[in-house]
Amino acid sequence: MLATLTTARLQDQTTALGPGTRAVIWFHGCSLNCNGCIAKEMNTSLNFSRWTPRQLADWVLSRPGIEGVTLSGGDPFDQPIEALWEFISALKTASTLSLLSYTGRTLAQLRSAAADSHIHRILNALDILIDGTYVEALNDGSLWRGSSNQRVHFFSDRYAEWEHEVDTKKTRNLEIKLHANGDFDLTGI
Repeated sequence: MLATLTTARLQDQTTALGPGTRAVIWFHGCSLNCNGCIAKEMNTSLNFSRWTPRQLADWVLSRPGIEGVTLSGGDPFDQPIEALWEFISALKTASTLSLLSYTGRTLAQLRSAAADSHIHRILNALDILIDGTYVEALNDGSLWRGSSNQRVHFFSDRYAEWEHEVDTKKTRNLEIKLHANGDFDLTGI
């Protein structure tokens, strides 16, 4: 039986977590427990959903008006890797959506684990990877990053025009979505 993917939150559209209009998946759980992490409570919450890779791909594919999807969390690479690959493969097969993933691991750490062919395939499918642990003392407002030690790796030419921006821009977007019941969601870093 194929493993499921565990999500803490989904968002149809945002412009705060990557280039263009994107859907966002916040995966549930992270083994790194970075000091000052904004998602600690979410990662330990009992409020999560389980999806088969196909179900989650179908959810993304049914979102209108997006050019890509951002994988966040938690840490996507703490999900069952075979299931994560099956989800990404389904997206790539059915669409031209771009893929951006956050991870607390470094690219070097992921590549050293890439003897697992699924990790290698995942890295090859990504347009952008933002890597590295969150370091609270280095939170300087860097675009798309929680702290300046985190690196933005462009694996495709799709967003080449953004490469200079991520190294120089110190402005972040924050989106607030107010629900009819008074609850609200914040999206951003």
